[in-house]
Amino acid sequence: MEPYSSLLEKIRVPQPSLQKFAVISIFEKLRSAPTHLDPDSDPGREAITQCLHSTSPAVVDQSVREFCLLVKDSKLDLPRGLLELQSALEGSNSRFVDVFVKGLGFLVRLGFQRNSSSFRFHSSETHPFVKILSCRVEVSFELVQQVLIFIVQNKQLGMVEVCEFLRPFLNFVFIRMPFLSSLASVARNLISSMASVCCSFPREAIPLIKLLTGCLKYFHCKDAEDFSNSSFFLDYMVDAFLVVLRNLVRMSLLVREAQVCGVELLEIIFSLHMDLQKFSGGSEAIFEVSRRLLFVQKELGLSYIPELSSVILSLFVTFIQLEVEHEQLSIAKLLLFLLAWKSENEYIVGRAASELSEELLFIFPVINLVSSPSKSVKQVATDLLSVLGKLSINFFTAPKKELTMQGRFPSITRPGVIIFRLLRQLWFQDQSSLSGSFYIAFTSMGEPDVKEVRHVSQNWIYLLREYSQWVAEKQKLALPISHSQEIFRAEMPLLLGTVASVFVMHQTLGTSAVDLLAVSGNMDPKLGVPLLLVILFYNHTLSAEDVYIDFHDKLLKLLGMLPSLASHPAMIPLIVQTILPMLHKDSKPALYATAIRLLCKTWEINDRIFGSLQGVLLPKQFSQFASERNICISMAVSIRDVCRRNPDRGVDLILSVSACIESQDPIIQALGLQSLAHLCEADVIDFYTAWGVISKHVMTYPTDPSVAHSMCLLLRWGAMDAEAYPEAAKDVLQILWEVGTFRHPGHGSWAKARASAFEALTCYEVLHIQKSIPEIREKNMELLISETEPEVLRAVEGFEVKIITNEHLTRRRLVKEKRVSANKIEKLLDVFPRVIFASGNNSRASELPGAALFCLSFNPKDLNQQGASKCSGTTRCTR
Repeated sequence: MEPYSSLLEKIRVPQPSLQKFAVISIFEKLRSAPTHLDPDSDPGREAITQCLHSTSPAVVDQSVREFCLLVKDSKLDLPRGLLELQSALEGSNSRFVDVFVKGLGFLVRLGFQRNSSSFRFHSSETHPFVKILSCRVEVSFELVQQVLIFIVQNKQLGMVEVCEFLRPFLNFVFIRMPFLSSLASVARNLISSMASVCCSFPREAIPLIKLLTGCLKYFHCKDAEDFSNSSFFLDYMVDAFLVVLRNLVRMSLLVREAQVCGVELLEIIFSLHMDLQKFSGGSEAIFEVSRRLLFVQKELGLSYIPELSSVILSLFVTFIQLEVEHEQLSIAKLLLFLLAWKSENEYIVGRAASELSEELLFIFPVINLVSSPSKSVKQVATDLLSVLGKLSINFFTAPKKELTMQGRFPSITRPGVIIFRLLRQLWFQDQSSLSGSFYIAFTSMGEPDVKEVRHVSQNWIYLLREYSQWVAEKQKLALPISHSQEIFRAEMPLLLGTVASVFVMHQTLGTSAVDLLAVSGNMDPKLGVPLLLVILFYNHTLSAEDVYIDFHDKLLKLLGMLPSLASHPAMIPLIVQTILPMLHKDSKPALYATAIRLLCKTWEINDRIFGSLQGVLLPKQFSQFASERNICISMAVSIRDVCRRNPDRGVDLILSVSACIESQDPIIQALGLQSLAHLCEADVIDFYTAWGVISKHVMTYPTDPSVAHSMCLLLRWGAMDAEAYPEAAKDVLQILWEVGTFRHPGHGSWAKARASAFEALTCYEVLHIQKSIPEIREKNMELLISETEPEVLRAVEGFEVKIITNEHLTRRRLVKEKRVSANKIEKLLDVFPRVIFASGNNSRASELPGAALFCLSFNPKDLNQQGASKCSGTTRCTR
């Protein structure tokens, strides 16, 4: 150190000029010194350390300058230079912080310029800027300046490489910001300064904007200060992007790349919504900046790009998380704007019309806005649903050869993309080639089990509906469910309804999708109104005049979902209001008949609607609609269902039941007889009283097998009181035997009626049958031998079993009364045993001839004694 001691003494002279010259001299000597005195030697290290750790501003300033030149001239290794300056920064006075940060910034730029590809710090802990920021608070302002200088001076080397170098540093700032309050001001300065750089260099700005966008995803908003910071970040970034976009459009450079960058920025903005919506004005801030990003692009005359589909999916996820109407309205307006922009650029014309659109996912969430009391909200929702309805029809009616499944998604992605991937996969998959795939299979106990199924006949939608139904049933029965099932029940119904509402239009999965919609409503009563509106939406869409495909089956299936919504009492008035317009006198007969059935099915779920149902099932309706057979059949079926499900309600419709039986139409008459059969089964109507009234109307049964079958179902209930009404029972039994033995050229259609006749006969006592039908045993045996119809043969066998069983129970097997002796021989045989064997003396019975044993009478005690003596005798013989 002695070679440098005289110079080191001079840096302590209280003259700044002399101090600087002394420092210059020291470093000049270090440059030209031999190996044992160079910067890597102990004397050289000590000299550099004393210069950098001086308390004189002039010495420190000049030392940093000379030290940096030493590294630049390769007299000192770069890592050593960074380490020396970092050490000096940590131990220096706060007055010298900016000087050391500038020196470190110079060395970082030097290293990057020498070899940008190798001068990388993938770990944030080793990054020089992170080390500077972590050592003390005072470095923040100058560090931000050095970052900007680094960007500007190295942009010619490639802005992508510059951003890759800065990425660990920026990630560190945003990740650690919630834990270090001092980092908030650093982040603000970085965002504002880098946004200014973007505006100054629009051609190189896109990678920089992407870098800042990627950092925002690590930002989490926990308190009001975080919310303020996030609003600050978003405003600056959106403003910077719009300035860059305007400049690029003006220069006609990188416009497409800028739009894609805008899409990424929008996705990050919507990903922050979950945190920001917790604060007042958070959602509005998100929607405002998003609107600006989209509207400016359209104002500049830019085209809609396919990448905006991911924005639509982000809007979808955000929409289903919202519960406030005005926030949902903001997203609906954004979506309507995007669809209009998409249409103006003819994106959906031709090829795109055959692709499954992500916008269809909005049908179910948006449809709830139609029920809003606000006219403006309702108008926006109506306009949006009109566009979505046309999209669904266009896609469904596209030629099959044009239907495609294009596009690729990353393996790890956002919820909206995952849902849409599922939608596309299910829509386009080949249902006939499902071998080797994993599906949810259900055991007989209802427990789900994931296993490989080689030949699966049920589709995924069907299996999901089964699982959802199973969970809903457990909930209804108050049975314990697992935590995962509880989450499924609470959070999945809306998503299930969303996916199912799209699959309603699918050719093969449409039926299962409607069932899944109904199950979703059972799991979550809040979905009742949206499901009702979905039914009305598709009914309107599929019945439009410009739709030239018959969607009759789909419409019926959708209307059939109406009754399932009646499980919640609040839905009853809405369902009735939906059905009653279809019951106007001038309605189409098919629609009127369908409405009756819907009303009946709704009553099966909720009895409150019985008054409305009874009003359309009055007896006069049969005469009023005598020329409309479908309507009369619908009424008759509904009457039958009421009598079967609730006989007490069926009694209220007894006049309508009578009207059915008196009808000349065999199907209606058969349904009327079935209705009466259910009432007699429940014993709310006396069978023989009713039979006395209707018997004259059913004498045409030999001409129609359906009437005969229904009549047999009714006549079986006369068995209970057959003994009280022997004459009437005799007529009934003769009718049943006549139907059962009826032979018709077209006997195939009579098989069911004949079988039901024998089943009804089986309900009666054999004694009554024998009195009413002479020689029934012989006749039935002949029929049993000659019958060829399998269904009838099984019924005849059952009837024959009853006859044989009755004979087995009633025939004489033993005469217990004492017979009166007819001649002397019999008297002798009767007296002889009593004379030979005194009372209780049967010990020698075994010695008598076999014929005499028939005259003896043994009690159990005697038998036991005889057995014991025989055993003892046998024992003696063996011994």
